[in-house]
This record gives sequence, C-alpha cells and structure tokens, in this order.
Amino acid sequence: MRLFVISDTHIQGPDEAFYKTLIVFLKNTLCSGDRLILAGDIFDVFIGSHRYFRERYSLFFQTLHDLVRKGVIVYCLDGNHDIHYASIAIPGVQYVAECSLLCGEQRLFCAHGDLVNRADIGYRLLRVILRSMLLRVFFHFMSGALLQRMASRLSRYSRDAHEPALRIVYRNFAAMKVQEGYSFVILGHVHDPDHMRFTFDGNPGEYMNVGYPKRDKTCIVWQDGQLQRIPFGA
Repeated sequence: MRLFVISDTHIQGPDEAFYKTLIVFLKNTLCSGDRLILAGDIFDVFIGSHRYFRERYSLFFQTLHDLVRKGVIVYCLDGNHDIHYASIAIPGVQYVAECSLLCGEQRLFCAHGDLVNRADIGYRLLRVILRSMLLRVFFHFMSGALLQRMASRLSRYSRDAHEPALRIVYRNFAAMKVQEGYSFVILGHVHDPDHMRFTFDGNPGEYMNVGYPKRDKTCIVWQDGQLQRIPFGA
C-alpha cells in the first residue's frame, strides 16, 4: 500500500499544461489499494458549491471517480484557495478537514496547514466568513466567471504572502504532533519543501511539507514505512 499526498498545485484553468500533467499522473500512477490525499489548493480558485467550477474542472472529478472505482481510497481537504469540495459528493471520496491515518503500525497526520499559524487572526476571520452560509448563498447567485476574476486577484496576494519565517512555526507544529504520537506529519500551504526529523522520549518522527509542485515537480509518497518525494510522471 502506498499513500500519495498532493497539494498546492494551484491550477489556474483547464487548459494549463500542469493540469494535464496532474490528470495523467493520477491515472497512470495510482493502483488499487493505494491512498490519495488531496490536501488543498489543488486549484487556484475553486468553489465547489458553484456549478461553474464543477464544470470547469469536470475532467479532474471524473478522474477521482475513476480512481475510486479502481480501488483507490481518496481523501479531499479544502485549502484556502479551494472550498466546498464536499458539495461535489463523488461517491467514495472522503471529505475531511484533516487526515489522521494508520500506515502499517505508524500514525500519519496530514492537513493543508492554513490554520497552523495561530497568530494570523485576520486570515482565521476571513476563513470563517468565506465558509459562512451567507457567503455560500451569495456565491450561488454570482456569475462564475466574475467570481473567478475576483478570486484570482485575491489569490495573487495570497501566493506572495508566504514568509521564510513561517518555517519555524510549521516545524514547531509538526514537533507537537510527533509528541502526540504521530510518526509522520505532512503539511502544505506555505510552498516550502521543508523536511525535518524529530525524536521525543526515544520516539522518532518526521515532517515534510509538500512545497510547490509546479516549481518542485514532486509530490510526497509514504511506502514501506518511509516518506519520500517523487517526481510527477515517475
């Protein structure tokens, strides 16, 4: 059994070359019994409750449906650029806020990571507002193309907002999870392909950040008790 983690691909449109690369990777790499965590920000702008976005990326969601039918276990997490995935309701896909899984005899934790920095009160407030029922209704009646343009402008700021100083914040969060008994911690969000090992009371743990796949050309896979980065298309 293998576990793949992909996040922060920030697909900007169905004609983008990396979108096609991602689809081919999913179709050709994952096999029955594998697990896949889509850990947020797969798309640069996505509102799952709006028909426009579901149709715009219909090939991706058909691919997930095909993976489930193949025997792949799929987990889907909202990011800060893509929300309301659960509205798509693909049979067999598990929509969760974060993943806590048993890999062999080891525990693995995975989250998008946008809530790791507790000092960012402004973002936390914005996150609540964007997921509110009032905004959900508002989104429903807005033009999808207009939503796309508005959100794309905001997303440019978000992509530039990640700071190197956050690396220590994410490492501290991962260390806390290792102290809680997790052997592996995988996060995304900050586009920092960080990798660190910890030991607490004789218990080893390991942290990886997915990074930015468009730049790094990699994703994370767990296999045979080890985390590693593999290239898309491997």
